[in-house]
Amino acid sequence: MKINLFGNVDLWETIGPIILGGIAVAVIGLMCFLIIRRIDNRSIRNLVSILSVILIILGFFGTVYFGSAIWGSR
Repeated sequence: MKINLFGNVDLWETIGPIILGGIAVAVIGLMCFLIIRRIDNRSIRNLVSILSVILIILGFFGTVYFGSAIWGSR
């Protein structure tokens, strides 16, 4: 018995939003790194680094969510 998970769906159509999410994570992570590196106060740097992790996670899921809507509508 052979199970066909994707049917007639092309791999590019399936993985496209995840690729966009990965690009968004790289861009957001680079921006957060550059911002954190310039902060001198240690306590503020720790707070901003924790917020950066949350921002990166939300950015990934938001990009995948909206990317899926755009990708699916074409």
